[in-house]
Parts: sequence; C-alpha cells; structure tokens
Amino acid sequence: MFQVLFFDFFILGGIALSFWLTGYFLHHNSCKSKKPYPCWLMAVIVLIPGLILIYGSFIEPRMIVVREYDYSFPEEKALKVPKKVVLISDTHVGPYKKRDFSTRVVNRIAELEPDLILMAGDYFLGDYANEARYHIEPYGELPLIAPTIAVLGNHAFRVGIPGKHMPNYEEADDVRSALNDLNILGLEDAVAKFFDEDPIYIVGAQDIWSEADDFESIDLPDRSKRTIVISHNPDLILRAQDKVDLVVSGHTHGGQIRLPFIGPLAKPGPTQLPRNTFKGNSKWGETTLQVTSGLGESGPRARLFNPPEIVLMTLR
Repeated sequence: MFQVLFFDFFILGGIALSFWLTGYFLHHNSCKSKKPYPCWLMAVIVLIPGLILIYGSFIEPRMIVVREYDYSFPEEKALKVPKKVVLISDTHVGPYKKRDFSTRVVNRIAELEPDLILMAGDYFLGDYANEARYHIEPYGELPLIAPTIAVLGNHAFRVGIPGKHMPNYEEADDVRSALNDLNILGLEDAVAKFFDEDPIYIVGAQDIWSEADDFESIDLPDRSKRTIVISHNPDLILRAQDKVDLVVSGHTHGGQIRLPFIGPLAKPGPTQLPRNTFKGNSKWGETTLQVTSGLGESGPRARLFNPPEIVLMTLR
C-alpha cells in the first residue's frame, strides 16, 4: 500500500502544481498588459504536464483495445480450420484495477468469440492476492467462453517488486488457489493438448524469476506437432527458440509508458531482449515471440501511448 500511496502522492502533487502554476501565470500582471503573449505561453507550457498526468494516470489506463495478429504454422502443420486465440496478461487487480474493469475485459473477450484463452501471469498487484480476490472473480467467466489456460508470473512469487527479492512459494499457492476457484487451468512446466481433430499443444512454463522453472526438463512435443508455449517472461524465447512454433508472453507492460519514435522508457527489470520486442511479435529463428503489453499497471498507475490491451491471434 505504501508504494501505491507514494506514486499517487507524486501524481496528484504534479497535477496540483501544474494547475497552480497555470493559474499563477494567468493572473500575473503581465497577462493584463497590451502584449500578454509570453504570459499565456507560459501558462500553456505548465498546463500541458498536468493534462498529460491526468490522461496517463486516469484515462488511458481505463481503456481496453484489441490488437489483432495473424500467425501461420509452417505449411506442413497448417490448421484445417483457423482458430481464434485470445492472449491476456498482467491484469494486476488490486488498488488500480478493480472488479468493474475485470468485468469489462471479460465482456470484451466474450465479444471476440475465441476458441482458446491464454493468460500469461501477474494477476494481482504485489501483495494483494488475498485482498483482491473479489476483483478477479469476473475472470471466472472465461472458462465458460473457451478453454482457459494460465501460468504464474513473478508477482505470484513476490519477486521483482520493491522490497521483495526471494521467491515466496507460499504466496504463489494463494494465486494458484485463486485460479483454481475460477476453474482456470494452471499449467506449470506441463503440456496440454487441445482440439483433437486439429491438435495444438500448449506448454505452460514456470516463471523464470521463480527460481523453480525447469523448462529444459519438459517433454516437449516433437517439431511435427503444433506447439505454443505460455511464459510470463519473454526471455524464455532464448531457451525455446527453434524448439516450438510460438511463445506468448506478457511481463513487459510494453514499457507501460512509451513515447513516439522512442518507444518504452523503462525496462521491466533484467532482460536480455531488445526494447523493440517489449510488445507485438518478433521472429527468433523458426519460433515467433508474441508479447502483450498487458491490462494492468505496476509502479505508478500510469500508461502513455500504450493502453491496456487484449491480443487476438488468428492461428492458421
């Protein structure tokens, strides 16, 4: 809770300061002169940061966009009938994302009529796995829409968040329990088969930062079979490259705050991947990496030029 209050203090303080300075310049004596242009210019300049803070903290994070991608398996493994697969990640329910937002996400997914739903980890913000269960309950509707498979992220183990450095496996059990209560299938270093008539194998990888992942020990389907890996952390592509067809991930939040022509301002902790792979898809040998920028926020309640997203992949 301290982290949330800390960031909110600076966001609200920045907005208040911006508006106060705007009022100061507008009421300055120079604004009443025959040439008030410099005064008005300064008022506009100090107002813009406040408007950006309002938009980035309270408007854009409430949006939900759907980004569509096509993925074609190699010709010899082409699907007889295309499949629609939804990918979501980093819901981070808690102080920022509450039940009403979860309901909107589920309703939007239902409209897409997917054949399969993949969830790539980090469902709660920080230490809120028990307190925020009420807010995650709407996701229990997902298995009624389509088979739903989930993996855990670093927040489940409380690593990669302020003040938490060692994996907490008891806390991860709380997240597993929450997913189980929602009838969502959790896959951890395991394989599941879907669509008997046109099979696709889904591999759930344990989070890299959990210090419990054992991807190399998974009995992966042979390369003649269609195989998709769900991994919260996209760095797994460095170990899965050329072993599977597709790796889907979250974790990066797309940088959360992005600037035109620059891209993400921050990296999501240690990563060996270039910034241009933090969202969207990229090719790694014979394997495609698909990364979603997620639905929630960690750190400040802010997104900029990077709204919460649902990824809809059409597999062919």
